[in-house]
Amino acid sequence: LMGSGKSTMCRMLQHILGGVWVNQDEFSHHGKGAKKAFLAEIRRVSEDPSVPAVLVDKINTMRQHRREILQSMDTGSPGDTVLLQLRHPQDPPDRSDRAVALCESRIRSRG
Repeated sequence: LMGSGKSTMCRMLQHILGGVWVNQDEFSHHGKGAKKAFLAEIRRVSEDPSVPAVLVDKINTMRQHRREILQSMDTGSPGDTVLLQLRHPQDPPDRSDRAVALCESRIRSRG
């Protein structure tokens, strides 16, 4: 979800892990080629053995999106893949009402 803290978490992990943060928002200027450029950057960074962690910042609501990212990383350096799901601690497992409300308030406050 927009406003869930993905970018904030990636900035923090980039600092802590010394990795490279690849943010989908940075590719919108490519227009119709944005997705291709985004996946190519993930592939490029994943193939660099000097990069200790690749932090992908994207809303992955569909399995296809996650699969495309994982496929882009296939040719890269060996390592573990960790997928994070951000949840509100007061939401029950099958609901996300509080998370959605929090995200909406964050987005509204951006102006």
